[in-house]
Amino acid sequence: MLKDIGNMIESLLNETDAAINAKRGRISSEYIAHFTRSNKISEYIKLYINNLLNSKLQEGSLKYASITKNMEFISYLNVFLIIGSILFNIFLAIFFTYRITKPLIDLSHLAVRVSKGDFDVRPLSIKTNDEINILAEAFNKMVVSIKNYIGEIKNQAEVEKKLKEQEMQNLKMRNILKEAELKALQSQINPHFLFNTLNAAAQLAMMEGADKSSEFIENVANLFRYNLKKLDTTVTLQDEINNVKTYMYILKTRFGDRVDFKVDVDEGVLDVEMPCTIIQPVVENAFIHGLEDTEKGGFIKLTVKKDNDKVLIEVIDNGIGMSEEKVRAILSADNEDLSKRHVTGIGMHNIINRLRLFYNTSAIEDVIEIDSKIGEGTKVTLKIPLMKGDKEND
Repeated sequence: MLKDIGNMIESLLNETDAAINAKRGRISSEYIAHFTRSNKISEYIKLYINNLLNSKLQEGSLKYASITKNMEFISYLNVFLIIGSILFNIFLAIFFTYRITKPLIDLSHLAVRVSKGDFDVRPLSIKTNDEINILAEAFNKMVVSIKNYIGEIKNQAEVEKKLKEQEMQNLKMRNILKEAELKALQSQINPHFLFNTLNAAAQLAMMEGADKSSEFIENVANLFRYNLKKLDTTVTLQDEINNVKTYMYILKTRFGDRVDFKVDVDEGVLDVEMPCTIIQPVVENAFIHGLEDTEKGGFIKLTVKKDNDKVLIEVIDNGIGMSEEKVRAILSADNEDLSKRHVTGIGMHNIINRLRLFYNTSAIEDVIEIDSKIGEGTKVTLKIPLMKGDKEND
């Protein structure tokens, strides 16, 4: 369109020049013709210029609208980017803050539990390579160290407690032994003098030809000799059985057929070691409290047999028996009053405690059992554990 306008302006200039030349040459017809064409060309030029202006104005408006729209888009995009950047920065701040504070919070919770004495906490696991991971590993090691240390203290305290209990038990047993020995001495009138006197009487009876009297006195002297041993002396089962046989001989001589004695012993266990003066007081207890009032038909049977890793010593009588309450009292309470009429002054309570001390056990059922019913007799079972030397001899 600009080219057309340029051509028309060039034509207009030509026509105006021709009109001017015709005017000067006084050629009226040519002047009018050129003037008329120049006016038309001028009108066309105005029309084309107006059209061009309108076209350019419209084109400019469209470009302006497009630019305005693009500016709005850019503005929205900028707002979106700014908001997105802010949100992203907030997310990063929260993420890194959580990553730092979460292990510290967990660590503080575990520290509170540990401070309350709960050492069974799971080790804190932090998968980082920073100072927090170092702190967590140090805390885990500290908890394990404290737990082990407290465990060692508890074990040491438990061991010390057991040692003290054992010492108290040993002291109690020693006191029982001392008391029993004192009672044994108090129950005898100068035992050494009496023992020497009995030996002299036995020799005198032998010289006079009183063989039975001599044998009786010798057995009484043997019984006193054996009972003069300290109660913490270790003897063999053979020694104990011989002492029981001596005591049975004396009772048989005194009471005749009122009481019958039987002995059934496994010869393979005679070398087993045990405390001194254990079986004879049980036999004596069976006679005094079970058969002393029996006129005839009474019996006491001593059975010794091996049972796995123990030797069972059974003293059985067919006396008056005992109630369950009486049995429980013998096994659980101080029943030294039952031994007042014994030759040795040693009762069941002393026997039980010396066996527990000798074989290092606190359970009464490990060393003795009593089965009895009123009117049906009594069976006392002593349990003698086979120690290492005894097992090797077997």
